[in-house]
Amino acid sequence: MPGQMKTETEGAPPLSTSREPKGPKRAGDPGTMGDQALIDSIILIVLAWVVLLFLGFSLRAFNI
Repeated sequence: MPGQMKTETEGAPPLSTSREPKGPKRAGDPGTMGDQALIDSIILIVLAWVVLLFLGFSLRAFNI
């Protein structure tokens, strides 16, 4: 019906009109995406060094 206007349901939540930020206060706070990326990269670097040290130790007797 083109002439009828729909109304909102009574249980609908009100719209948020405040302009306060929803994210963390600073970029380096724990739990932010940057912090997670830093921790992941540090873990990858440490694991790579562990693998290299293990290979160096286990293959030191093999001279081909």
